[in-house]
Amino acid sequence: MKISVIIPLYNSNATIARTIASLKAQTLEGCEFILVDDFSSDNTVEQATLLTNGDSRFSILTQSHRTDPFQARTRGINSATGEYVMFLDADDEFTPAACEIAYKTITEQNIDIFCFGSTVIGTPNTSPIELKNTQKHMDCAEGFSGKISGSDVVKNFYFKKNKFGTSIALWKKVFRRAILVEAVNKVVPTAPLRYGQDLLQLIITMLHTKSIYVDNSIKLHKYYLGAGGTQQGKSALAMSNFERMLTTKNSLDTLKKYFELYPDSATIMANSIKNAQNSYLNTCSGNFWYLKDEDLSDGFKKLYNTWGEAIYTTPFFYSPSNLKRFKSLVIQAIEPEQQRLLNKKLIKLFLSIPFYKGKLYLKILFNK
Repeated sequence: MKISVIIPLYNSNATIARTIASLKAQTLEGCEFILVDDFSSDNTVEQATLLTNGDSRFSILTQSHRTDPFQARTRGINSATGEYVMFLDADDEFTPAACEIAYKTITEQNIDIFCFGSTVIGTPNTSPIELKNTQKHMDCAEGFSGKISGSDVVKNFYFKKNKFGTSIALWKKVFRRAILVEAVNKVVPTAPLRYGQDLLQLIITMLHTKSIYVDNSIKLHKYYLGAGGTQQGKSALAMSNFERMLTTKNSLDTLKKYFELYPDSATIMANSIKNAQNSYLNTCSGNFWYLKDEDLSDGFKKLYNTWGEAIYTTPFFYSPSNLKRFKSLVIQAIEPEQQRLLNKKLIKLFLSIPFYKGKLYLKILFNK
């Protein structure tokens, strides 16, 4: 088998049809498509079974209880027979020649990982500005094009100080399966990995990688912005979804546990943990502002209880409109002593940024 495509499923009945259609259209002979359902509560499995009936390239694996996307992908990896593996979310698509181009490129370059590009598709939930900015981010996230070889060279390229060397998306890559099997089976989750598991898997895989090739101009993937909960309108994020995002802390703790079991150089470990924490913190603190007004105070408590003082290292207060909303819905809803302590932390935060910004934020904070 040349390529195995692994598609984790969970309550995906609204989008799975187009995903399966894009897989059926693949032009490469020697593909297998492994759908792993993580104990969906809707009719995802029944729909997937109906849509793939009669196509021997498809197999459907079902979990006996709810686990998480990392465990679903790991099961798919261990079940795959392809020399290479690709991942696809159940709300996105591959172009018809995606597997063929991916296989041709990775074998000709003789590499462990090939990083390709994605085209962003808008939905009714997205604005033209959001679409343009997301595509710009997709196109520029790599910051590099070409081939890199050598284990230490790959590590020093990917685990840069304050940023990762390539996009963290699993669905923009094709992997040598042997590398994935070696990497993911060393992971010992400290708790269910419901969010942030993509980055965790990629970090650990990169630690086992000896060569990569990046060409973001080769667009093999279609990313549906606004589908599958990828985009939230202002004040529209459900508390349950926010709580799921907070489980990124489990992914960070699992990464730290991995380094306890399999140490690397001090620089690589420090950069990996710091960059992962920054990514997870920005996800949680950024999405915090999309909570409904009535949930903002409780959401802040959950955010603080998860990440502690680290939340004050993120720029999630650096917006006058956000700060006004925070002041009226969070600060004024807590006890006076708690208000005093929180204001003290905010003063310290605002004094650490450029004067003209800090002056504005302090004015907003203390003006009646």
